[in-house]
Amino acid sequence: MSLVMSAQVSSLPKNAKKETNMYVVKKIDKWLKVLSKPSEKDILKVQEQLNYLDYKLVKTGVLDEQTKKQLKLFHSENDLCDFERLFFVTIELLKKNCKIKKKGIKKM
Repeated sequence: MSLVMSAQVSSLPKNAKKETNMYVVKKIDKWLKVLSKPSEKDILKVQEQLNYLDYKLVKTGVLDEQTKKQLKLFHSENDLCDFERLFFVTIELLKKNCKIKKKGIKKM
């Protein structure tokens, strides 16, 4: 069962540019903007954060199969979707979860 509706069925948000890649996720009923061309630096940061949060993968700087698999798992465990794409909300959620984990470690 897919969690994503077709863009033809749902209209884009008013502030979205026509060339923006976005998906509406039924599970949370919101549009998610995709980081369509992430840089090597962006991907390395995401891989580092995923590793810190115990999603084990090798840092390559490439949005490869292992990274996509861990992104998909991260998304599904955080009630987003089961997509292998890198959403802007993914970056924010990774940052937030890393901060929470760091605070938890400091308290021990």
